[in-house]
Amino acid sequence: MPETDPIFEAVKAAVVSRLKDDPQAQLHVGPIILELVRAELEKPGAATKRAMAEACHGAMSALLLLDKDLCVGAVEVLKGLTHILQERSGDPMQTMDYALEGISRIGASISSGLLSDIEHHIETEFMGAGEHFSRHAEKYHKKG
Repeated sequence: MPETDPIFEAVKAAVVSRLKDDPQAQLHVGPIILELVRAELEKPGAATKRAMAEACHGAMSALLLLDKDLCVGAVEVLKGLTHILQERSGDPMQTMDYALEGISRIGASISSGLLSDIEHHIETEFMGAGEHFSRHAEKYHKKG
């Protein structure tokens, strides 16, 4: 269950505690997630997919809890993690896809309109990434 993953919980708690009084919290989430994902990936046996997806889900959950702009927050999370993409060996597009999957998990808790807005913001900043986000979001968004 994702909510019990330690990196999910660590990122969510860090974002909430550090940014709860920041009116522009969504603009300052990037450095926090970068710091925590780097630390997680330095651990022996750390899995890039789990670290990226769970951390992004944790950051987005924190922003939702703080009632911040999720569209801007999603883009700032990805911007913060671009450093990881440059530092890690392997396919940077695959690593970005792990992050997009984590961000898309917020779809279980938000409207389809907001999910579409997040996709648009991601696509505007990261050409081609919106489609990947949308593909993941379809798995998590509750239709009804």
